[in-house]
Amino acid sequence: MRKELGVEPEVIKSCIREVLSERASVGPEKHQEHHMWIDVAIPKLNNFLDYRDMRMAQLKRRQEMWEKIKNTAIGVVVVTVVGGLFTALAWVGKVVLIALSHGGVQQ
Repeated sequence: MRKELGVEPEVIKSCIREVLSERASVGPEKHQEHHMWIDVAIPKLNNFLDYRDMRMAQLKRRQEMWEKIKNTAIGVVVVTVVGGLFTALAWVGKVVLIALSHGGVQQ
């Protein structure tokens, strides 16, 4: 189709590059403003990223602390239940031993 119009593809590419180049260029004042903005923005961005990293570390420590507390609490409950069971079994065993040592159960 381009050949039918009598325009070479290289001419079209050159025109497009020229238009895009004109659109992309900015004046020296605007260019300096961009640099000034970047000079201000980069330290602010670095400060924000440092703050975010600090907060993420705090949240991770807090989550680990609660996980440890939860695991400790579950462990305490398990030990208490098992200890209570052994105490009850020991008490029943003691009662049975006393009963057997006194002649068994009277009817």
